[in-house]
Amino acid sequence: MSYYTDDSLEFPLMYDEDDNYVLVYIDGACMYNGRWNASAGIGVVFGIDHPNNYGGPVRGRRATNNSAEIQAATWAINEVNNMDIGIDAIRLMTDSHFLMNSINQWLHLWKRNNWHKTNGEPLANRIDFIHLDRAMRNFDGLVDVDYVPSHMGDPYNELADELAKMGAEEYYYNRLH
Repeated sequence: MSYYTDDSLEFPLMYDEDDNYVLVYIDGACMYNGRWNASAGIGVVFGIDHPNNYGGPVRGRRATNNSAEIQAATWAINEVNNMDIGIDAIRLMTDSHFLMNSINQWLHLWKRNNWHKTNGEPLANRIDFIHLDRAMRNFDGLVDVDYVPSHMGDPYNELADELAKMGAEEYYYNRLH
């Protein structure tokens, strides 16, 4: 995949040269995942030093890695929508197979099943997926999700990871105060 930037914008965005999607790198991080003191954060990257990059804690009480991944996607889609510059296709770049499969394969099934898995069990991240679904419906364009291997030197993925870790630390700090 090769990139180019649209320098006509005040703050250039990255585009996939092959099909003209705006690229947004996202990540979730969780310290102590699955434990009582779990602390999670999200990272969203539009480019190196881009002013819309974001790192922050997850919202709500469910601090898990999966929740952080979902919330990062939601935040990215909402942020692109708020830019209001005529973007009609975004590609979320994630190192989470869970998130990629959730959006590309399962989301429409869960929604049709009233946010339950096919075996009837309620979805653990139901609220997060409802917010993600709403963000995707509010975006007047195509949302695509693609996989990027983690910790393989991609500077945008590494930055998203760093921002997500900072968000998890902020979540942890906020719990203490």
